[in-house]
Amino acid sequence: MCWYLLSLLGLGRFSRIIGMYKSPAFQWYPKDFLTDLNVVVMTLEQRGAYITLLSQCWLEGDLPIEPTKLQAICNHPSNWSEIWDGIKGCFVENSSGKYVNLRLEAERNKQKEWLEKSSRGGKRSAELRRESKGGSLMVGSKGEPSANTSSSSSSSKRKKRKRREYPTGFERLWGIHPKGGKINAYEAMERYDPNESELDAWIEKLTVLRETEQWTKDGGKWAKDLSAWINGGYFDGELPSSNILITYKQMFAEIDKGVLSQSDYEQVPQKEGNPLWQLKSPHKT
Repeated sequence: MCWYLLSLLGLGRFSRIIGMYKSPAFQWYPKDFLTDLNVVVMTLEQRGAYITLLSQCWLEGDLPIEPTKLQAICNHPSNWSEIWDGIKGCFVENSSGKYVNLRLEAERNKQKEWLEKSSRGGKRSAELRRESKGGSLMVGSKGEPSANTSSSSSSSKRKKRKRREYPTGFERLWGIHPKGGKINAYEAMERYDPNESELDAWIEKLTVLRETEQWTKDGGKWAKDLSAWINGGYFDGELPSSNILITYKQMFAEIDKGVLSQSDYEQVPQKEGNPLWQLKSPHKT
């Protein structure tokens, strides 16, 4: 959801929208999906039905428990009993007698928390901007501006503006990736309001990302601005571990996240079977 809604709608209306907002999308983690044991043992047909039901569950909040309705959602396959046997373990019945997926509900709650934090951060940023402007209009006894208003205004303009000071936590983050507008990056961080452990995780992730080819090539031209990185929620995902050997297919699932490229990996020959891949140094831990 674009943050310029704050300026278009006003903070009050934005806060009310949070309660009504139904997100059209959820975060998708290819590695988690492809390595989940429930998915690994599914047929391709069962995977398709599973993804369809996940999508329907996200949009509607839950799924009907009646088999015929589930079959209809998946376009009436004739072998529905066989398909459902392979995916029913991924859903649980809630207190309302409907099916839900626990991982999907966790993602839904995460988005809701993000919106609520963003609302609080947006209000705080607006307050900070109002406080930074400061000053007031001096009024005479009859409600007219006093005679020294013009001179005091002119003199205040001539005063040297104080350098803006930022919290230590933000300065640490900015020191790792000082790209883009500093004020925009700070306001983006304020909207999320990370705690100390979350901020440490951001810094650790940026430290790895700034060494990747995708972020260093062409003088860092393709690296995201810090504010865009935060607003886009790119901190909310796992970096691939260099200690884990992965398949060619899993490697490209990681590359699809837009963080690394194939040149960041190296092939590890195996005595038996297909070669595996792992991250090159300096990403190795």
